[in-house]
Amino acid sequence: VPLCLSAILEWGAPPLITMFFAGSTPDSAHLQSALGYGRVYFNVSMLMVMLGLSAYLWNVLPGCIGASRRDRIPHYFRRAVVLAALSCLPSCALQFVSAPVLRCVGVEPSIAAAVGTYTRVMAGGAPLPLLDIQ
Repeated sequence: VPLCLSAILEWGAPPLITMFFAGSTPDSAHLQSALGYGRVYFNVSMLMVMLGLSAYLWNVLPGCIGASRRDRIPHYFRRAVVLAALSCLPSCALQFVSAPVLRCVGVEPSIAAAVGTYTRVMAGGAPLPLLDIQ
């Protein structure tokens, strides 16, 4: 139960609360469209990349513990964070060009501009989930 509650509070409640507040604004259809596109763009081009890059630490950590080599854990953690951060730089750059990318695939320019603002803000906070995932 605690793990389920934690997952709901981390991954389920924030998008629902955001959409609830967005639905309460005067121009809610535009804002909800921008939030939907923005969350999908960020999750696909940044969050999923970070989750994939965290697989390194998830694979070496059990070996350290099983081999009673806990002294290697800090080294592997630093290596995983540095490699993931460097590998996420192209994904982070994609967040700053999200508006032109979305306009190229046919999204309305006003929605694409709002998505660009959203993804730039989210890119600024991207190092925090990177550390949390590790």
